[in-house]
Amino acid sequence: MSYNYPIVVRGDRWGVKSIGNELASTLKRNSEAFCSKVALDVSQCKQQMRQYQWSFEVVSSSEVNAFALPGGIVRITDSLLRRLQLTKGEIAGLLGHEMGHVLLRHSQARLLKQNLLEMILKALVYEDGDDHQESFGEALGEMLLSGAKFLGEMRFSRQNEYEADEAAFDILVASQMYDPRAVQSLLEKLWSLTDAIRQDEKGMLGFFQGWDKTHPGTRERIQVLSRLWNELTLFEKTKFRGRLK
Repeated sequence: MSYNYPIVVRGDRWGVKSIGNELASTLKRNSEAFCSKVALDVSQCKQQMRQYQWSFEVVSSSEVNAFALPGGIVRITDSLLRRLQLTKGEIAGLLGHEMGHVLLRHSQARLLKQNLLEMILKALVYEDGDDHQESFGEALGEMLLSGAKFLGEMRFSRQNEYEADEAAFDILVASQMYDPRAVQSLLEKLWSLTDAIRQDEKGMLGFFQGWDKTHPGTRERIQVLSRLWNELTLFEKTKFRGRLK
């Protein structure tokens, strides 16, 4: 399957930009704690986090999907937002998950392995001088010529997904605004779509397979997130009363 994501949807109808910027500020305030948990070299991790230029946007696509590029570029398809009707907390969970892939350098590792990093980054700033505003997909298609594979086809391992989920959970915990259980409720909504596919609902397979292909193991990930919540003390759980789910 070819993934050609058109230009970014204007405005901030779903709050993706504002929520993403809130989470980026959370990371900035809590870089020491986050790096101490995930990195062997805390100083290097904090230095890398300062270099990220976070960008959160919605792109128009018939696919239910989301992806992140090294450096902090996070994109969600409008079909995902329309289909799932996410709460603000669940959007925060989704953005936190994609931010986790960036922070843990999953995207960079996969792109380097596939020799695609340089071409992807060039496509983001690509101009060919023909006075036509290329979509991201068109630019990438021209950069890679024919038969190119877009980042949307990049499949993470289940371990990558567990790590990104936990990063999202931690980011929402630190946010002082969002309930970390929103990460689990997001995945539960996605799992309900998987059930629809199993029942062979007409038209659903092509609609959803982007996410299912690139973000494996949804049911098992729900179970892990449930354990993360249950491991919190009763006192810790009370801190999340009133937060956005």
